[in-house]
Amino acid sequence: MLLYSGFNNKDGDEDHLWEALRNGSREALDQLFRRFYSPLFDYGVKIISEEEIVKDCIQELFLKLWKRRAALSQAQSVQAYLLFSLRRILMRQISPRTTRYRRNRTY
Repeated sequence: MLLYSGFNNKDGDEDHLWEALRNGSREALDQLFRRFYSPLFDYGVKIISEEEIVKDCIQELFLKLWKRRAALSQAQSVQAYLLFSLRRILMRQISPRTTRYRRNRTY
């Protein structure tokens, strides 16, 4: 199942970059960021239309990846891992807003 057609895995490059990231390579993190930023952004604005929030969430995703690099497991699909992770971060952004909106409506 292909989640987003903007991603493509050329020669398993992402798998090598993921492994290098797990081993502490800042260059691998940078390459993953550059390769996936645009498709992640496109995916994110379909969930939240506010572009600045999506940009912040992508930054947060890659910051978390770097901080937790030693604990990362081998990803079967780097693209799926990044998509699901971004979606989780975006949903956390939406949840407090909707709760606040409902609470404010009742008062």
